[in-house]
Amino acid sequence: MKLTKDKILKNSDIRKLSHIKSCKPLDLGLESRNFLLITTSNKYVLKSYKNTSINEVIFEISILSHLKRFNSKFPSPISRVFYINSLPCVLYTFIEGRGLVPHDINISTLQKVAELQALIHKNLVNFIPDGNKERFSIFDLSFIDTFRCDCSAEDTLLIKNCRDWLVTRLDRLKGSNLPKSIIHEDLEMENVLVDRKGDVKFIDFGESHRAEVVSDIAIAIKELIINNYGTNTHSFIRAYLDAYEENNPVLNVVQLKMLYTLFVRRGLFMFSYFLNKQAKNKDLSLNKRIRIERTALKSLLLPNDLEQKIVSFKL
Repeated sequence: MKLTKDKILKNSDIRKLSHIKSCKPLDLGLESRNFLLITTSNKYVLKSYKNTSINEVIFEISILSHLKRFNSKFPSPISRVFYINSLPCVLYTFIEGRGLVPHDINISTLQKVAELQALIHKNLVNFIPDGNKERFSIFDLSFIDTFRCDCSAEDTLLIKNCRDWLVTRLDRLKGSNLPKSIIHEDLEMENVLVDRKGDVKFIDFGESHRAEVVSDIAIAIKELIINNYGTNTHSFIRAYLDAYEENNPVLNVVQLKMLYTLFVRRGLFMFSYFLNKQAKNKDLSLNKRIRIERTALKSLLLPNDLEQKIVSFKL
């Protein structure tokens, strides 16, 4: 059922916020929906979860409660889980800032993102959250079948080529002893905010789970750098990795060798995911995102020297 302003404002948990001046949607998220609530003294975000179990919501709340100490770098939960229209909801603090746009992607911003990502990994490495959340392993390509849908012959071939390219590489990497922590898993442009002072913040921990930190690093580099500037970006990637390593020195040659493979895996995951969502709901406007993923995958499969340059980095 659709969540409306009327239903939100009638909810008993929402009515505990005094003097609500406005309630308006912030986005049309694919797995959640966010609303901005403004009172006379504060701003809050109401997050409603569409396809998420209560255990996964509790997991997210637990992580963000633990990260509360870091001075508004991340949203903090201010309520328990409650329900509107049978959808689990949570109130969070509002984080000032706007999502990144391509002209924000420079060495200074990337270093700040890497530093904050390193801080998360370092501080959550031994943290045991409440609840539970599982996601696809980095060695698991079964998401291709999960997201399978009718698409063009060109896109079907691209998915096949990527899968064939990944299978052997991922098999070789299995068994590697890789450092893990709780990772964000979705540091894309919209989930990294920059405020007026140039400070960086992260939102939307809906995909966070315990996994290999190199996966999170690969996702951020692919989403922020490769999606915007293609594969001729080794100086940006070097700056990112240097900033991360300075703040959480866990990287090694094995992980550097994995990065390029994980760029392709992330691209294939998001490409398949967006195609599936678009096929299920023609009203969604995902053509731009599908085009970005298609372009990134094609560039990664073409011969280039990025992988060689990354492997040669000295940490």
